[in-house]
Amino acid sequence: MKNITFGTNSKELLLNKNLHPVPLKQAIPDYLKKLKPQKAKFIKGQLQQISNFKSCPSYIDVYQYGYAILAPSDISIEMKQDGIFNWNVANSFRQNDVEQHYNEQLVEHIPIDKNIIGIVKYNTPWKVFTPKGYSCRQIPVPLSYDTEWEAFEGILRTDKIHELNIQFVIKTNEPIFIPQGTPLCVYVPFKRDAFNIKVVDLTKNNKYSKLRSSKYLNMYGTFEKNIRNASYFKD
Repeated sequence: MKNITFGTNSKELLLNKNLHPVPLKQAIPDYLKKLKPQKAKFIKGQLQQISNFKSCPSYIDVYQYGYAILAPSDISIEMKQDGIFNWNVANSFRQNDVEQHYNEQLVEHIPIDKNIIGIVKYNTPWKVFTPKGYSCRQIPVPLSYDTEWEAFEGILRTDKIHELNIQFVIKTNEPIFIPQGTPLCVYVPFKRDAFNIKVVDLTKNNKYSKLRSSKYLNMYGTFEKNIRNASYFKD
């Protein structure tokens, strides 16, 4: 098993384990925590209960990989329409905890209907280290849907670059308050590797069509059979 290591010079932050990076599964949005898995239920071929998102194969592993970076301090950000930029933090760890990216760098090139006001960078007190050949992908917390801000996507070669600075996309001119302990973003470590792309015909008998058929039946066979028997598919 490989290690991802987070370090800081802040003794205060080291002692407060509640603010340390955590496995992503500990940072699931509250509304999803309350949602219980629900599978489709059929009685005599009639659909009586639909499955919800937590029964979807794409959801099962979405919070199994990655580490959430928590706000080590209350963070306040305001980006006004006239261009004035204000910020404040309850606990400062760096000389410039928050910095603004010039709009000329990207924002002015983004279609206006995307509602992006600006981009700022929060310079966290954390450093991140991964084994040789491993990088980290920075992503927003999956399915968090914040209407005011979200982390910017990116990839960092964390075996060579260790500063953990998070870019935020700002979506409003109203003041933004991010409480201490809020999951700011997710770092997902992965091994850098090269892939060749290949396209195959699954209507022909080959190892890929066989693999697809066997896995499909294991995962979807019963589900599809029940769906096809449901009354709303009948004339």
